[in-house]
Amino acid sequence: MKKLLSLCLVLGFCAGAFAEDVKVGCYIHSRFSAGKAENDSFAIKRARVKFTGNLDERFSFQLLAETAVTPLLLDAYMECKMSDALKIKTGQFKIPLSAEALASATKQDLINKYQFISQMLPSTCRDIGVMASGEFPENKISYSAGVFNGSGPNAADNDGNSFYVARLTAKPLAKIKAGVGFAGSHETVSGDSKIETALIATPGFASYEKQIAQADLEFKQGGISLKAEYIAGNYSPDDSTIKGVNAAGFGVTGSYFVISKKLQASARYEKYDPDDSVTDKKDVTWTTLGLNYFPAGKVKLQANYISKKEAKNEVDNDTLIVQLQYCF
Repeated sequence: MKKLLSLCLVLGFCAGAFAEDVKVGCYIHSRFSAGKAENDSFAIKRARVKFTGNLDERFSFQLLAETAVTPLLLDAYMECKMSDALKIKTGQFKIPLSAEALASATKQDLINKYQFISQMLPSTCRDIGVMASGEFPENKISYSAGVFNGSGPNAADNDGNSFYVARLTAKPLAKIKAGVGFAGSHETVSGDSKIETALIATPGFASYEKQIAQADLEFKQGGISLKAEYIAGNYSPDDSTIKGVNAAGFGVTGSYFVISKKLQASARYEKYDPDDSVTDKKDVTWTTLGLNYFPAGKVKLQANYISKKEAKNEVDNDTLIVQLQYCF
């Protein structure tokens, strides 16, 4: 941890010496969780330090490091803004595949992201690569397209095959936003996601083709927010005698400010199926009820109750999570 913190401080100092408008930020998530399937416990879920700045009117940078439990470099990238319609980003950053995954952990309606994101996307939803992005007049249409190592964060390409990702977002109306994303690669070793780690142990999955498609829709008006997201993944082994695996997940989240800017109620329904050819305990349905309280501008207190149901061999594993967020 000391080495990582020292590195972040050195990089931040060096960037500050040559950059303009350098900003340093930090946020902390202190959490308590309880449930019959786990020990009641307190934890520091996140303690992140961020450096951002501009080298000139075109070039900017960001460094983001996780210092809780296991130190980890999350973001480390440079971005060149050629115009509103074309920006080039290179380094390590979030892959542009899911609206929920792209949302900052500090701005989520509920404490956790959809479960299928943690199962089907790379660890921390990040990878190393290069990406082009941009927005068209009045920001009604935006796009992102990139090529990545496909090995997850802080890892070199492990098989010589790239991971291609593209996303398109449209705002047909001021209150509505819709997005679609696509990704694909050929893997000769396990990709950096939990579902692929499990698949690689299956005979015949020594190498495989993966394709992922995603769609999301968001509606906002006043204190009301409705979001829906769907994702599907196909994993096809090169050995044609082995059957491929289809995974899918979807979720719907609704939020409403009971007291403007102070108290927000949220609810979510989500399902995840890692293999549509079988029905077992891995097929899950989660229902989450939550409250968000904003006592001050930089502080948020969240409480979530998660009801967890398995398609088979159901267990009593509902969870209560309380989280305190502080940003500075």
